[in-house]
Amino acid sequence: MFLSMMSFDVPIREHMSAPVVVVSADDSLEEVLVTLRARRITSVVVVGRDGRAIGVLSYSDLLQIGRSLTPYSMGAGLLSLPSMVAGDVVRSEIIQADPDTSVAAAARLLRDRGVQRLYVLELGWAVGVFSTRDAMKVIAQVGLRTPIGAVTRAPVPVLQASDPATSAINRVQGTSGACVVVVEDGLFAGIVTQQEALAARELPKDTPAGRIAGHAAICLDVRTPIDTAARFALATRARRIIVTERGEVFGSLSGLDFAAAIADAAT
Repeated sequence: MFLSMMSFDVPIREHMSAPVVVVSADDSLEEVLVTLRARRITSVVVVGRDGRAIGVLSYSDLLQIGRSLTPYSMGAGLLSLPSMVAGDVVRSEIIQADPDTSVAAAARLLRDRGVQRLYVLELGWAVGVFSTRDAMKVIAQVGLRTPIGAVTRAPVPVLQASDPATSAINRVQGTSGACVVVVEDGLFAGIVTQQEALAARELPKDTPAGRIAGHAAICLDVRTPIDTAARFALATRARRIIVTERGEVFGSLSGLDFAAAIADAAT
């Protein structure tokens, strides 16, 4: 534990990623979604014409916008994104961290604010980002051996593949890190997160959950050390770890759970 705490005391400047992915305030919401998917990130900084950050947009924001408009849309799709630009709906609060902020303090901020990324700004310019994925890298380097069952959010919603996709979308709306496990004939068939919900937005409203389920997930036992889980997630680019106990679904492990593990270990 002493070695772990010392490692978690280092500043995030040693682990943050750069350059930061940004979009223009003039980009359409569809263009923002394309950027998120192409860069495999969950939020993006929105910049004005001078290049300075004016806010953030995330999968969660886009999903809430789409769900709020869908009941009033004449379309037949699961979700509707309005013909608006990022500057129209950008969330002005940017959750920031100083480059000298310790990994432990940054992990606590990620956990407490329920966000996947902290941005480092200098004179309004986004120069770095410390994400839950960066937290995974730290855990893998440090060798934190906490069993994943001790930090997993449980229980996790489970739906049948034949259940309506709208049921899965409703369950992941508005909650960062939310995940639904989809099963078919008692076997794991995939996951639905905010990413899958938005990717399926043009499918018919009677689409079953199994049709929109994604497969960027791996299954690990509750006894698996979290540093091993981090290495699996980093190597496979899995977005969720489905935690099992005696072959049954116990919960799901998201990036926020890795941040929480650092925060708890450094207490």
